Amino acid sequence: MRERVLLYCPESKSCNQRKRKEKKKMKLETYEAAIAAIEKTRNKVSKRVSANTTLHKIVAVDGTVTVGVKLYDTFVVIMHPDHSVLFSGGFKTSTTKKRINNYSLCSIFQKDFEWFVKDGTPFEEGIVVDRGGALLSLTPQSLECASFILPPLTPLVIGT
Repeated sequence: MRERVLLYCPESKSCNQRKRKEKKKMKLETYEAAIAAIEKTRNKVSKRVSANTTLHKIVAVDGTVTVGVKLYDTFVVIMHPDHSVLFSGGFKTSTTKKRINNYSLCSIFQKDFEWFVKDGTPFEEGIVVDRGGALLSLTPQSLECASFILPPLTPLVIGT
């Protein structure tokens, strides 16, 4: 008869539940980590990171590659190799704040219904932060200049 070996887990939850929970909390704060996560996917263009959030690899006309963190239909973080641009899209919710904090090195907090960056500066749409999380520019950037400009569509001509 075979002996059963039971593994003891010191916490009340099973070991597998703890591993799943740790895996869920994976942060992709850096541009390199986000690109690596996208490259592991089958389509190499996007990766769903939660039920309502997706990472998108964005290639500009000039060939530069950025990563967009999209919450529902709104890009909340645009990651460049040397900086990130932050947006709320007008939705200043706790979920938006969590996504900005999880996918950028900048920390956003709320006080009296107003959002602030970690150094106490009021949050504005399109602020730019460096790889260390420090503010680079308070001049709001538009989504188009922060991430990408799509080339104009040309009609497809079949035949002559």
